[in-house]
Amino acid sequence: MTGPTELEFDDAVRIVARVIGKRLVLVRLPLAMTYGVAWFTEGLMTVPLISAAQVRILAEEVVNPALAPDPLPVELLPVTPFDSESVMAGKPECIPFGLSDLRLFEKRSQAGAPRS
Repeated sequence: MTGPTELEFDDAVRIVARVIGKRLVLVRLPLAMTYGVAWFTEGLMTVPLISAAQVRILAEEVVNPALAPDPLPVELLPVTPFDSESVMAGKPECIPFGLSDLRLFEKRSQAGAPRS
């Protein structure tokens, strides 16, 4: 990730894991297998754990912008550091996965939800 400080992806994941209090287990998969996991979760889940687009972004490993004509103006430069404090400030409510997260049960869970 790039911002006021540059981080490797693994370092960013470690920060998030520490903030949410989860033990981190990194599993390195071949790119083709990662696309397979993305394809599977996109088909199975309403909000997939990982999408093919995310795999493509991670596979590119872009650090420096290519062919950027001009540097960013000062007012557009990132200023928020990616650290424990900024992650905690942006952390959504943690809710465990349930059957309603699976496409198979999506219509059933929506049918039981109160209409507004």
